[in-house]
Amino acid sequence: MIQRARSTRMRQVATLVVVASVGAVLGGCQDDPITPGESDIVVLDKGLNAYLVVSSDEAPVGSTISVEARIRIVGENLNPTAFVANVRYDAERLEPIELVPQQDGVMRAVNLQAAPGLIKAAGAAANGLGTEVLVAVTMRVKHADYAASISIDLDELTVVQENFADMAPEVKSMDRAISAETEVVEKN
Repeated sequence: MIQRARSTRMRQVATLVVVASVGAVLGGCQDDPITPGESDIVVLDKGLNAYLVVSSDEAPVGSTISVEARIRIVGENLNPTAFVANVRYDAERLEPIELVPQQDGVMRAVNLQAAPGLIKAAGAAANGLGTEVLVAVTMRVKHADYAASISIDLDELTVVQENFADMAPEVKSMDRAISAETEVVEKN
């Protein structure tokens, strides 16, 4: 009887630890909603969110990964029509190989070697982008921990609803690439 009570008590304590840990992670997401934590879920806050998705965040040196720069609008009725994006990376860790063509009606111009550690991409579509993918490229892994060295920011993001105003200053950019297996959810 005492052994069963101890076992039940240990399960209750373990459950409380798990609940407290989940609460801490979710609480942290409220302070910095688009920064991925140790979990496989990223929560995007209301507004304009830019982030990078890598096909693998732990690929071995010498392998090739795909990198997609994405924009997602949460809780607002905005239709982006044009962008100028910067994909920044550590040239000691990654090397751009080629552009991955998209069949989505967006006209793009991409410079894979705008500067060491910088890919510049621009795109536009008269009726709105109609896609989250701003640009997709393949890159060669030169050093481990490359996912921490890649980021996105926007110089320009125009939207129809704001009379083609530049909304780039309002974009929240994630500070680290996420794996394609990571679930991206919108904050309610």
